[in-house]
Amino acid sequence: MAASARSSIERAVDACCRLMTRLGPNEEEDVHKLVLRTFTDLFFAPNADDASAALPAAECASRCDMFVAVVAKTSASGGNGAQRCEWLGGVLRKMLSPEPEASKATLREAAAAEKLCHQLVGQLMEALLQLEERAGESPDQLALKCEKMGHALHALSLFCAAQPSLLVPHIDVLAQFLNYEHATTAVGHICEMLP
Repeated sequence: MAASARSSIERAVDACCRLMTRLGPNEEEDVHKLVLRTFTDLFFAPNADDASAALPAAECASRCDMFVAVVAKTSASGGNGAQRCEWLGGVLRKMLSPEPEASKATLREAAAAEKLCHQLVGQLMEALLQLEERAGESPDQLALKCEKMGHALHALSLFCAAQPSLLVPHIDVLAQFLNYEHATTAVGHICEMLP
């Protein structure tokens, strides 16, 4: 990845994390709505070229990487980091499960978002499998790999909390990560997802 692209992603992740720091119980409803709309547009907007088509593979991977980076940075920030990650899970829930009396446009957006979330979850699972397949690593590389697996599984747990059916096709694969003795954080996130 080019340095300018990496720098751009780092700035976007930093901006997302700063937005999440604005979320608190005392914050105005309008701020919550603005942050919700921003995250929805950033991570869950349909394919710009054809809203009914799947995202191109590179864009899907990029969105997943950014989502995982936001989850990782937010949860590592300490203090209210875990609560803010739960808020991100709440964004997913609101987006995927609108009120029954919601407008037809909102219901269509939810259906499109669910389709996109299936694609994002599939990409996250693929990234996990690629991480697992790396062999012959030094202890430092193994620790970094376990950390990345933990962050990806944390992101998946947010999708699962929002709509468990997103992970149903992947239950068998998730279960195999329970045997990964070096990734205790990852195991905790898997246990949150499994029935």
